[in-house]
Amino acid sequence: TALRPPREAAMDISRINEKDPSVLFDILKGWMCDVFQRKIPDRPLACPFEAVALALNESRRQRLRDNAALGQAREHQPGDEEEFTERKIREVLLHIYRQQPPEMVRSLAENKLADCLSIFARAKYRSVDRVLQHWDWYLHCLTFETKSWVDASQSEQTFNCLPDDNMAAVRVPMDFVDLQLLARYFKAQITVSTLQKEAVRFLPEKTDLDSDDMCRHCIHLVTHAGKWAPLLDPRPAEHKLFGALVELDDEMRGSLEAFGGK
Repeated sequence: TALRPPREAAMDISRINEKDPSVLFDILKGWMCDVFQRKIPDRPLACPFEAVALALNESRRQRLRDNAALGQAREHQPGDEEEFTERKIREVLLHIYRQQPPEMVRSLAENKLADCLSIFARAKYRSVDRVLQHWDWYLHCLTFETKSWVDASQSEQTFNCLPDDNMAAVRVPMDFVDLQLLARYFKAQITVSTLQKEAVRFLPEKTDLDSDDMCRHCIHLVTHAGKWAPLLDPRPAEHKLFGALVELDDEMRGSLEAFGGK
């Protein structure tokens, strides 16, 4: 479902977004925390690839906890004890992109050109051929971790920057093409929520849907104006009756009247 504010608030939101998009991002994070009763890291994340890594780590821990609670002995699977990091996420994407044949690279370039989150769409590339000319440059930029930049000010200045005439390295954003590939590689369901748009969901390969291990991870991300955050572990119940069995009052009214005294 699209997260839409009241119509009369649309103009105010537009003005807020123009002045400081981080305000709306904070509102979105708080909203999603309340809706799904999940936690979001308090500290600002360095980059979207780190957000994916944190979400996958939480999913991995939850999966192991669930198996232990159910008493299910499961054979060790690759990655069960391996921490996901920003570096690993980048390496996986680079591995996937570099192994593609020319016709598939062209298809990926077409998809990135149509993806509003990609560096090529943001830089207003007008043709797939132009994207392909800069494909190696893009993969080169993808190798740089956040810590590669000298300091916080430089990191902020080079984040989501557009390519210049010298084609110097910049911090490229994460896009939906990246997330689709990561969903297939890690056998993950990835949901992305934004303001005023329908949530987007990426699933593993269709061939995996019939296997016993068809979906190993389920993660949820929120994004706005180039900023990303993961929904992590559930928040503790704030009410003593949360999840408890209760008896309804005899004088229930309206649609709940039939449940009175039960």
